[in-house]
Amino acid sequence: MKKLLLYTLLLAFSFSLSAQETELEIMAPYIIGGRWTGKLTQKVGGISQEYDYELNLTLTGNEIIGKGVLKTGSSFGYFDVKGTLIGSAVKLEDVRITNQNIRERAAWCIKNMPLQFRFRNGAYSLEGPWSGFSSIGTCNPGFIYLRKEAIRA
Repeated sequence: MKKLLLYTLLLAFSFSLSAQETELEIMAPYIIGGRWTGKLTQKVGGISQEYDYELNLTLTGNEIIGKGVLKTGSSFGYFDVKGTLIGSAVKLEDVRITNQNIRERAAWCIKNMPLQFRFRNGAYSLEGPWSGFSSIGTCNPGFIYLRKEAIRA
């Protein structure tokens, strides 16, 4: 009897996760476009271990283009971004740096960002790891946490 109850609960939980994933895939094209704000972290060795990060994205079909800005202290970097939306997977990459202020012997990273579109705590999020390279070598990787408030009626 306990095994039957356990199997029933596991099956119900898996259907719930599957339904939530399907709902996110349906909503993603309507939500991805617009302003996302949050943080980008980087392992020790970068300019900082935490940056303010903002993306402004436009979605056409499943192609994404946009602008990104990273800030920490008086340093900033502006980027052109491109990517794709497949289901709830958002794969972004920096195309080029368009404007920057950075200390000597440092460089901004051109990032590869395989992110996941999620909904939790009343907000949409784009989250995932990033890796990259700069004019002075491979960058120490990190994680991206971006949020967009849910639309309220």
